[in-house]
Amino acid sequence: MRDADDSGGTRDDPGSLRGIPEALRRAFSAGLPKEAVDYLRSQAHQTKDEAARIVAREVREFLEKADLPDLIRQVLAKLRMEVKVDVRFVPTDKEAARPEAERRPPRKDDREK
Repeated sequence: MRDADDSGGTRDDPGSLRGIPEALRRAFSAGLPKEAVDYLRSQAHQTKDEAARIVAREVREFLEKADLPDLIRQVLAKLRMEVKVDVRFVPTDKEAARPEAERRPPRKDDREK
C-alpha cells in the first residue's frame, strides 16, 4: 500500500497529481493500482497539453484576422482622456527655502518716477 504523500511524482513534476484535492489523491494512491494512477496522470497531462494547443491556435487565428490598429482606434474613439496635474515647488533644504535677497540702493532713475 502506498503512502498518502507518495503521489508518484514531485510537486515540480508536470505529471504529478498536485492539482487534485487531497481526498482524491489519497483515494487514487490507496485504492488504485500504480498502473491505473499512472494512466490517469498521463491522460490528465495529455488533456492539459491538448487544451493549451487548442487555445493557442484559436488566439493565433484571432490575432491573424484582427485589424489591431482599427480595433485600437475604435476603443480609443469611445474614451476620453482626463489628466489632472498638481505641481508644487518644494525646497530641498531650509537654507534654500529663504535666500537672502541682495539689497542694493535704488537707482537714480527709479527715484524720479
